[in-house]
Amino acid sequence: MNKRIAGLTFILIIPILFMLPDLKGFIQTSLNPTITLIPTATVTPIPARDTDLLPTFETLMSADYEDCQLPCWWTLKPGETTIDEAAAFLSRNGFDRHWKDSIYSKLSLKKYISGEGLPLYFLENSYFGEFLISFGFDAANRIRSMRLGFNNPGEWLPVNADVISPAKIVAQFEDTPEVYIAENPSTFRLSEYNLILLYRSRGTEIHYIFDVSHDNLERPLKNLNLCLDLKHTTSVEFSLSSSALDDKQYPEFFKTPQNAFGVGISTEEFVQFFKDHADECLDISQYKFPNAKRPTPISQNSMPTPIPTAMVTPIPARDLDLLPTFEKLMEGNYENCTLPCWWGLTPGKTTLEEIVDFTKTTGFDRQWKLSSYSASLTLERYLKFGERIVLDFLPTYYLDFVH
Repeated sequence: MNKRIAGLTFILIIPILFMLPDLKGFIQTSLNPTITLIPTATVTPIPARDTDLLPTFETLMSADYEDCQLPCWWTLKPGETTIDEAAAFLSRNGFDRHWKDSIYSKLSLKKYISGEGLPLYFLENSYFGEFLISFGFDAANRIRSMRLGFNNPGEWLPVNADVISPAKIVAQFEDTPEVYIAENPSTFRLSEYNLILLYRSRGTEIHYIFDVSHDNLERPLKNLNLCLDLKHTTSVEFSLSSSALDDKQYPEFFKTPQNAFGVGISTEEFVQFFKDHADECLDISQYKFPNAKRPTPISQNSMPTPIPTAMVTPIPARDLDLLPTFEKLMEGNYENCTLPCWWGLTPGKTTLEEIVDFTKTTGFDRQWKLSSYSASLTLERYLKFGERIVLDFLPTYYLDFVH
């Protein structure tokens, strides 16, 4: 019985294969399927577009400018330099390149810099640029304020052109700036620290973000080594104003060095250390209470070889002070504001300027201020790029790998 069935089956299949060539092809294809290749994406590097301007930039950074102390920068003086002089300076040095190459070149350079910044790209695959300069002008068309942003300067700015690191800044002045430090609440990189130098009477605020993971191997940190040089700098932002910053305030998690680390170091001692040891690291642990002693500088060449470790580190609820504002907004009575309108912001009607004003008024711009983007993007451009405003009202946890 089995043999007959096998034979019958053989006899029936063979004619079908020859009578139906399409079916034959189908069976052969099924037995030996053709693999369809899935197209893969090729990553094309974005070239460093402005390396030809780097010598000019380095010359400007290392030049000696008489009678030009902060907030003056490159002879551009808030309160004195006019918009015509600023535009001429930018054109003379080639810093207007990306305005010329943009769709906004139909606008005059003077009109463009009244609302937009000018970037320079010194590294490959750079999206926001390594340097950005932007201005605010007063009613008399004089510079009211300047913002200078530097991203990853240790990767492209030579040491001999460094005039932006904290040690270089504090060495310029006899007076001691206010110093504020905080762990970076705008990123999951817990190894980043914010440091602010504030010269109120000079109208000068300098915001640094440093990565300290290279030199601190244990989590949570027991011994914190602060190395405030270009190598460890993620970003720097200068905010230079023609008027004093008497009303400048910071969120509560920005603290003096003493309160930030819970050690016996005053702001004056902190600043003096970097005046005396410009190229050294500060071991904060040597200022422990109650018998704090003056620390010895740590050579960056003597740092131990990092040993990879991992641990779960809690991230605190960082915006609880904004919760009352948030609750008021949620409980508010907004006339003529039904969905899709929210908090008085109406899609298709509310302008970018109104959104920026709302974000600043409520304090919801905090994450942008404390992020590395603040060095290269104004809040307007940050929101225009589609970035989100994030508020953290609950603690979270982060698996932190340290190398």
